[in-house]
Amino acid sequence: VAGQWKFCDPASPLLPFGMLNWDEEGQQALITDPKQPLMVTTPVADPGASLSDRRGTFKLSEDGSLEGDVSLEYTGHALIGRKLRYQKQSPEEREEAVRQVVKNRFAGAEVTAIKLEGVSENLQSLKISYHVKIEAFAQRTGKRLFLKASYFNRDLKPRYSASDRKYPVFFNNAWSEKDTIAYELPAGYSLEKGEAPAPLKAGGVTEQMIHMSINGKTRTLTVERSQVFGIGGALGFPVEAYKSLKTVFDRYQEMDDHTLIIRQDAAGGSN
Repeated sequence: VAGQWKFCDPASPLLPFGMLNWDEEGQQALITDPKQPLMVTTPVADPGASLSDRRGTFKLSEDGSLEGDVSLEYTGHALIGRKLRYQKQSPEEREEAVRQVVKNRFAGAEVTAIKLEGVSENLQSLKISYHVKIEAFAQRTGKRLFLKASYFNRDLKPRYSASDRKYPVFFNNAWSEKDTIAYELPAGYSLEKGEAPAPLKAGGVTEQMIHMSINGKTRTLTVERSQVFGIGGALGFPVEAYKSLKTVFDRYQEMDDHTLIIRQDAAGGSN
């Protein structure tokens, strides 16, 4: 096509034209031509082809509880496993699966108004939305609330806990994440300490950035987070690179657990 070979897997109906399953990416392929056969490498999809777009709009209460709406949208490799799993479930089982994922993250969370779209349509993105109530999402101490900026990635277990590794590391596919979270602060409260963590870029392979802004009139704190991994098809790492890789992901988690301080104004709030 236009002087280039395009690779497709007709048995993978969930992927768009020109995109392969992860285990078929970056592999040697034989193009059989009776006069001039070719050995070529199949392409690796860019991080942007497998996007997790996650949004949350919340109200934060004086006692640290949180309530609001969440929407998730997945494309490419980010949707395949999820969509295949949901296609095997009944609508009731799908809703319960979404509810349990949230409750496993936030003990005691109330999850309602669950909706899934694009489960049956092969080439549509997968969309999930729900309403959630979480007690003690922010920690209250005196006149201050301590809020971890990330809703989606806070308090996750370390991706790599071992200090050493015997074997190389290989990731299935490149990916990207885009999070947009809006917190409406309680009346009579304002942001006391809320600088964003410094961005991190590593070896032209991965990067993560967090941007924060506050609207004084609406008391709305907006946190925007972006992460990409596998730039240029870099998905395999030798044992010697493990410690550097671990350091990057440990730093990512520190950024996601970054804590903001919200303080009750002298004349605002309630006791």
